[in-house]
Amino acid sequence: MNIEDLKAKALARRAQAIIFDGDGAVKASDEALGNFLGGDFNWFEDTFLSGMETSIRSLTIRETLSFQCVQMTLSGKERYCDITIERLAKDQWLCLIYDFSAQYRKVFEMQQQRNLAEIKSHKFERTNTSLSHDNEALRKLYEELKDSAASEYILIRADKLLVNLDLRTINYLEAYGDYVKIHTTDRLYLVYSTFAKIEATLPPSDFSRVHRSYIVRHDKIENIDQLSLSIASEVLPMGKTYKTELLRKMGQL
Repeated sequence: MNIEDLKAKALARRAQAIIFDGDGAVKASDEALGNFLGGDFNWFEDTFLSGMETSIRSLTIRETLSFQCVQMTLSGKERYCDITIERLAKDQWLCLIYDFSAQYRKVFEMQQQRNLAEIKSHKFERTNTSLSHDNEALRKLYEELKDSAASEYILIRADKLLVNLDLRTINYLEAYGDYVKIHTTDRLYLVYSTFAKIEATLPPSDFSRVHRSYIVRHDKIENIDQLSLSIASEVLPMGKTYKTELLRKMGQL
């Protein structure tokens, strides 16, 4: 059972709601939340949305922005919530908070149990092996635990929106003047940023720079030639120095 299955069973509960203005001031809220927030609470300054004011204010009427598994402290307790923000009017935004703490914690516990079972299994298999076999088992265990972890996301600003982009969907990134083109399996995002800044946010175990203007995701590479490679039927140039590091990461050196 995954997190979406567990959350679907809890959606019958009414979400807690807050209405706030362009300055982050709360104008209306559920009674329980209102008692907790108090009169001087500011939705921009006192929550994880601090720094996202421009993106939220740029939403058009009825447009929404969603976040999953946000860690919050409500009524003195740590909670994990899904949050949806919708622009209702010119100076009015609605925030719906779905408390999925029990569902998220159950999935985290299931994942932890699975990880412990994997560790015990590998410990048993390594009992009568040599040191080299022991190191290989540890390497495989690391790869398995890494692959079974939750999907990684990156927040980018594209087309005046804050997009929670799944790193697994990225094919490659391309430097484009003062911008970076992010080519995914579904669409192209144009992000105002330096190439080096975007590169620093990507996990090096999954991404490599192959040219001064290109970064690729390893599992999207279709083939590698002498000084080029193919991804999604696109042929990208590759430098000699970058090629050596790429092959090392992919276990070919």
